[in-house]
Amino acid sequence: MRALKIEDETLSTRNKAKQLMKKAEKQGDDTADFSNVEFAGRAFADEAVKQAELRDIEIIGLSGDVETMFEHVGFLHENGGENDR
Repeated sequence: MRALKIEDETLSTRNKAKQLMKKAEKQGDDTADFSNVEFAGRAFADEAVKQAELRDIEIIGLSGDVETMFEHVGFLHENGGENDR
């Protein structure tokens, strides 16, 4: 399992979500690790979920406010016992 470790503390735009998921796909990563992210806006989270589904990339490392925002846009992860993406 290869993971793209996302180092940005704040993520807010749809464009940034597209860039990160495209980078993960290009590098051959099958996961995107958000454990270092402190804030993700609704637009970013929504687009990240869509792009992850499109590119078959698993989203991991969500916690706190970032996890809450991803849940607001309909993301359900395996740790919650529900289907991810």
